[in-house]
Amino acid sequence: AVDQRRVRGAAVQCLYNVDAGEAAIIFDKFAGVKTNVYGEGTHFRIPLIQEPIIFDIKSRPRSVPVITGSKDLQTVNLTLRILFHPDPTTITKYLHTCQYYYYYY
Repeated sequence: AVDQRRVRGAAVQCLYNVDAGEAAIIFDKFAGVKTNVYGEGTHFRIPLIQEPIIFDIKSRPRSVPVITGSKDLQTVNLTLRILFHPDPTTITKYLHTCQYYYYYY
């Protein structure tokens, strides 16, 4: 007789979720980082051999304040707001260059 809890536990370890605004790549302990990028949804993995690395690819704001002068010697305050997000097709390059600074589990 097979214990139902052990079967369910093994099935749960084979699945991982990628939420909205995230992308994932697979790190294989034998082959290294895979090149496939997985979007949102539930995906399969091989337990103990493959680990998903999940990246946050949501748009993020950044404000850049600038103080400058005009012709009549008045100061002008400008704030530039930039929305940026990483390109999901190139997140394997982010992993190699930025390593632990950009992704989270």
